Amino acid sequence: MEYQEAEFRQSGAIVRLKFINFMQYSDTEFHVGPNLNVIIGPNGSGKSTIVNGICIGLAGKCSVLGRATSLGDFILVGRGQASTEIELHSNEGNNLIVQRTWNHAGRSEWLLNKKKCTEKEVKDRVAKLRIQVDNLCQFLPQDKVHDFSRLNNKGLLDSTVDAVGDMELKEKHQQLKELKTELEEGEHTHESQMKILSQKTSEHEKLEDEVKAFREKRLLLERIDKLGKKRLWNLFENSRRNCKKATLNYEEKKKVVDDNEKALKPLRNEVTVLKKKLDTVNRAQLAHGDLIKENLNKAKVQSQRVDKFAAELEDFKNQLQIIDRREKEKEATIEKCQQMIRSLEQEIEEHGEDETMQEKLIDAKKNTKKAMERLDVEKEKLAIKKYEVNSIKVEQERIEKELVRLRSVEERKFEILKRNSNHASQAVNWLRKNRDRFSGEVYEPFILSANVIQTEHAIYIENMIGNRDLSVFFFERTDDMNLFLNETRQRMGLERVGAALVPRAGLDHYVPRVSNDQLRQYGLVGYLKDMVEAPDGVLAYMCQQYNLHNTAVFQPSAEKYNDVISGKFGITKYFFGTKLQIVSRSNYSGKAIYRTSQVQPHGVLALSLDHDQINRLNEELQRNQMNREEVDSQVQSMMHDVQQCSESLEACRKEQRALEQKRSLIAKNRSLIENQRKRIREAMSNDEEERERKKINEEKITTTANLMQTGQLLKNFVVNSAKARTKKDIKALEANYLESQVNRKEHKITDLRESMKEARQEMDAVKQVLDELSVVMVNTLKEAREMTGSSKGSKDKPPEDLVAYWVKEDFPDGVEQIELLTGQLEAQAASTEDVDQSVLDKYRDLQEEITELRQAMSSEKKSMESRTKKIDRLKTEWLGTLNQLISDIDQRFERFFSIMGFFGKIELTQGNYENDFDNFGIRILVKYRETDPLQELTPHLQSGGERSVATAIYMLALQALTTVPFRCVDEINQGMDTRNERLIFEMLVETSCNQNSAQYFLLTPKLLGGLKYNPRMNVLTVHTGTGFPHHSRFNLTALG
Repeated sequence: MEYQEAEFRQSGAIVRLKFINFMQYSDTEFHVGPNLNVIIGPNGSGKSTIVNGICIGLAGKCSVLGRATSLGDFILVGRGQASTEIELHSNEGNNLIVQRTWNHAGRSEWLLNKKKCTEKEVKDRVAKLRIQVDNLCQFLPQDKVHDFSRLNNKGLLDSTVDAVGDMELKEKHQQLKELKTELEEGEHTHESQMKILSQKTSEHEKLEDEVKAFREKRLLLERIDKLGKKRLWNLFENSRRNCKKATLNYEEKKKVVDDNEKALKPLRNEVTVLKKKLDTVNRAQLAHGDLIKENLNKAKVQSQRVDKFAAELEDFKNQLQIIDRREKEKEATIEKCQQMIRSLEQEIEEHGEDETMQEKLIDAKKNTKKAMERLDVEKEKLAIKKYEVNSIKVEQERIEKELVRLRSVEERKFEILKRNSNHASQAVNWLRKNRDRFSGEVYEPFILSANVIQTEHAIYIENMIGNRDLSVFFFERTDDMNLFLNETRQRMGLERVGAALVPRAGLDHYVPRVSNDQLRQYGLVGYLKDMVEAPDGVLAYMCQQYNLHNTAVFQPSAEKYNDVISGKFGITKYFFGTKLQIVSRSNYSGKAIYRTSQVQPHGVLALSLDHDQINRLNEELQRNQMNREEVDSQVQSMMHDVQQCSESLEACRKEQRALEQKRSLIAKNRSLIENQRKRIREAMSNDEEERERKKINEEKITTTANLMQTGQLLKNFVVNSAKARTKKDIKALEANYLESQVNRKEHKITDLRESMKEARQEMDAVKQVLDELSVVMVNTLKEAREMTGSSKGSKDKPPEDLVAYWVKEDFPDGVEQIELLTGQLEAQAASTEDVDQSVLDKYRDLQEEITELRQAMSSEKKSMESRTKKIDRLKTEWLGTLNQLISDIDQRFERFFSIMGFFGKIELTQGNYENDFDNFGIRILVKYRETDPLQELTPHLQSGGERSVATAIYMLALQALTTVPFRCVDEINQGMDTRNERLIFEMLVETSCNQNSAQYFLLTPKLLGGLKYNPRMNVLTVHTGTGFPHHSRFNLTALG
């Protein structure tokens, strides 16, 4: 029979053990297999030390071993400290290495993967791997083998569930215990409340008579109160009648004031007319004053003009003197111009004129024009090429900006990877520099190599793929992966770098079980595989690990088709919008169990990088660069041609300038001669001085005439000013008369106002009385309304029910009669014995307490009913799973016992009464002889060998069901006869060497001869003694 090579499959299985100065071992390291490990060695050689090292090294207590009680007792004699190192297998990335070092004082130092940590952190990691060194169903040291049979039913159930049960089974058991405790406490509370309610009701009835007397007195006080309210309303009616009388008196006084006001009106009108006339006269006075001022101002202006004209006549005299001086200067200028003409004519004669100069100048201009045209042509060619270079440059800048924009996405994705795993980001940098060292394809982590097609779909991929797998590197070849891990983990120390091989099956192998067309009518958005782009091998790996090709996304509105999607199509994991739906089946009832959770974006895959666009732009940039280099070469050549043309043009221009300068000098001299002759002619023909002299004489005559006219105007303005002053004086006399009339009328008005003032004071006094009465009326009404309220139909009348009460009680109407009756009632109330307020308060408190008690009892009863229902439901689920587990163990236990010729059975005990969840347990029943009855396994009924057989078979029955990573049993075969020991060993080999079985450690000082061997077994032989070499000196290859 062929066997596959044994591989570690379960996280937490032990891969390697190393002990330094630990009990017998000074420095020992050995590796173990993933299935059955048989450790053989004579007593005292150190077999059990391995068990002790596993317990101590995985944070177990010394008491679990049943040996020493102090850590210092486990240190090799003569040494100061000891250490253990245990490497545990991990299905996700690097194995877990747990190191512990301690001294005689018991002080320990812990390392996890060579990093310092606390003991609690180690315990948490160990518990997460379901390693339970204190559970006899998993870890059975030599000194605890016989303790297994001493486990009570309850302890055996707890240990079994911890070893092979689902964590949910343990949690439900704990919930049932807590619910049962709460239910018992609720029943006790309900009984207590019943007793208290009976006591409070009795006290309440005893206080009834005293409260009755209090109520009679309260009725008397109520009548007194109602009488007081009627008194307030009567006071209001009295004050309202007084207000009406005061209002009539006020209106009479006001009429007198109004009559006086009417008499004043005609007088006021007469005064107004007189004041208007006075205003007209005053305005006339002002007008005459303005006329006087105007004539005086005009006279002043004319006086200033007379002074101006006199100054102008003096200025004319000065101008005539200046003209005489200018005529003398003109004669001197003519003489100077004639001398300059003679000098220039002599200079022209000295230079002479070249007859061929004009022809040379024409030829020079032609040469210059041709050179300029050639230069313009070359410059135009150069400009076209430069424009072409600039266009290429602009296009390159555009491409480079687009590449920067696209690569910024890659940089941001790299930053996300760095935050997610700094070790992975360093490994990416190394890979990019050393990619040529690999034979096959190597893919960067999913964060970098994958692109979510639509960013809104990133939330689904992020919540499906484990965080560690987002940073894993992918390889097509095993040797490439080993090279990569050796470089990154060993040499660079990047221990958290992960690597994986892509599946052999291609991406086409992963197709949905239900096609898109079948689900489209139910609101399908798509499968996760179709929402992301990645290299085929990487995407195939994610499909293999996370079933992306069968995980669907539906519209949120499709939730109404939930039963169809899970039932008809059998899809077990899908999304409704941002709700994740996971469907499983109950092992007990077969019903569908739905787990719904709200997913949140992680921001890890929301960025997408367009690699095709980047490659296209890089190719386009390379073509542009080659084109630019070619055009730059052409530009340099053209610039050289332009330089030569410029030099040729400059030589032509230089020759042309020399000829033009010579011709220009002769032309300049001739022009100067002509200018001097023109100045002589102008000077000789100019009679400007004579014209100016004539003009000045004419202006002098005009100014003299203006002076005479202005003098006459000045005289007229002075006469007009005198006439206006006379008219102003007449208007002043008229204004004085009108003012005297106004004063007389105003004196009459003042006298009439004085008499009216007295009448107004009398009216104000009456008004004050009225206001005071109104305040009293309002306050009385306010007080009455505050005390009683008002009628619905009118705010100034008492409420109808209060009036009806007054009528019913036949209350009097007068205030005095009301006060008299009030006094009688107060006397009657005073004669009635008072009831202590505390009695009434106690009576009310008892009423409230009785009500609250009844409500609390009702609420507690509902809570008890709810807990009972919850217990029944949870009990059904728990017992269904537990019974199935017990049935599986029982079947294997019976089969193994039957093979050995015995009979055994596993039963579930259910406590002393219904729902006694604290005392549920497992009972092991055994029968070794036909004549014996089926008996429970105890420390006293069976022999040591029989207990060992039962213990070993129970452990074997658990082996196939185990959820723990390894099981360890030390010297369990001691006390068995050879037949039983052989059968137990064969069943152990058969069970534990199964490919999917958990790791198993069997420690024994000896084994029978001729036992069956399985290639998946790993046999370790422990030797010790003086002169024995260190394990590092073993030459295992020489044994081959």
